[in-house]
Amino acid sequence: MGLGLSGCAPAGQSAQTGDASIPQPDSGLAPVEIRSIDFADYPRLRLRFSSAPPQPGFARRANPDPGSADIASQRGDQFRVAERVGHEQGTLRPVPAGGLNLSTLRTEAEQLNLVLIVDSTRSMPAKAFRRSLAFAQGLAGALQPDDRMAIYSLAGEPSLLTNFTGDRAKLARVLEGIQRQGKTTRVYDTLYSGLYTAQQALGSLQSSAASENARLSPAARRAALGESRTAVLLLTDARDEDSFLSDEDCRELSELGRRMSIPIFVGVYSPTAASQIDRLQRLSYISGGQLIREARADAAATELSNLRRLPRAYYAAEYTSPAAVAGEVWPGVPVQVELARENANSGSEYVHTLEYRVPTGIWLRAWLSENLLVVVLLALLLLLLL
Repeated sequence: MGLGLSGCAPAGQSAQTGDASIPQPDSGLAPVEIRSIDFADYPRLRLRFSSAPPQPGFARRANPDPGSADIASQRGDQFRVAERVGHEQGTLRPVPAGGLNLSTLRTEAEQLNLVLIVDSTRSMPAKAFRRSLAFAQGLAGALQPDDRMAIYSLAGEPSLLTNFTGDRAKLARVLEGIQRQGKTTRVYDTLYSGLYTAQQALGSLQSSAASENARLSPAARRAALGESRTAVLLLTDARDEDSFLSDEDCRELSELGRRMSIPIFVGVYSPTAASQIDRLQRLSYISGGQLIREARADAAATELSNLRRLPRAYYAAEYTSPAAVAGEVWPGVPVQVELARENANSGSEYVHTLEYRVPTGIWLRAWLSENLLVVVLLALLLLLLL
């Protein structure tokens, strides 16, 4: 749910279901975004939110195991949560220090959709070609059960050898069948084809004229929730001899990949054209990818983890509502949750707010639970009076 840096959810989009299993997709624009508020166990609340790193992907170190470390604290990020009943006139009540239980949900996608482009022209040195093919075979063998790969051969005209499939045996057969052939290398043309194929993995974004809210296809929604990642990987010697696309088109490809959230990674082997490497490096960086030099087969699993790394980290936070503790929450009354990300290293702070309303049934259950003794005493008094 994209709300910029601050603001509350538009009408009809308040978090009122109490169901954290259907969080809203990120806009992908705000540095920090609340995705859902689960208040089924009110006054105990659970937030799910995402946070973009303070630097682009190519400048980041490889992510540690999200199960063994707090990704946010390693970057110097600190999160704080506060609540306000009503709107600006209400008192902002922070969650006390130590009262916010934060956990990292995801820094890598559960599913990777990878378009692999193998330069198989004769301009590619034989040894470099074999190394790149061995690396490609290592990637195919390291795919996880939900991952899919499509393979292009770059031999003059771009040729799609197989569309997206998770059949590793099939992928291995396709890669084994690639031979060096063709005299001209059309890198940009093939990258355009690869992005076109990658877009299929995301599905289509359908908009309704009757609604301001865009409806995402299941595949696109999964990508927006950080569950899947789609990327393009080109393995080449960096020569481009006969592309119909120009250097300007290269910049447009970078921007296209960035807008589509499809990073372009480039693996170079035995390069000879320094200017072309610089151009491909800019292309990959702008799109959100990286330039990889001389990747080997034994590094395939590590690079696959790098390919599936998400541009945003996903977190869960649990806390007791400070507004409820203060006795300010009533059924149906809007409560604004303010999530702030502070970075001690840079001194920056970003804030995002989202509104929720506690339904009458959940509020009564919580009130009765907290005031059970009072209810029992009143019931006994009523019985005595009768």
